[in-house]
Amino acid sequence: MKYILLLFMSVILLNAKENKPVIDGGQHLMWSVCSKKTNPDQPFLWKFGKSFCENSYKYGYSDWRLPTPQEIQKSIKNGTLKKIRLGSYWTSSVDPKEPEDNALAVYSNGHVYALDICDAAYALCVR
Repeated sequence: MKYILLLFMSVILLNAKENKPVIDGGQHLMWSVCSKKTNPDQPFLWKFGKSFCENSYKYGYSDWRLPTPQEIQKSIKNGTLKKIRLGSYWTSSVDPKEPEDNALAVYSNGHVYALDICDAAYALCVR
């Protein structure tokens, strides 16, 4: 019985570690941890990525949003987001040159660029 309880507690603790948010103390930000259950592997259109974050309830918080380009860039540069998958990530900002058609995205290396809102990119939520 003790062995089963110990094994059960180990599984709970392992899952608790995997489900902790990523904290960027320098920017006072909390990033959601991506998992297949909470952040699907497929990318989203901009409006769906925005909605996904705004309607998320994780770690006891409901004030999630898409990050600004600067927030993602700083968190990549300081190593907070060093384990994100390669790809493009939506930001909350639209392209000032074409605000109706493009939003700003950040590639996993920190490069910011305009991406058509009908294209797909990952949604990384922050609060």
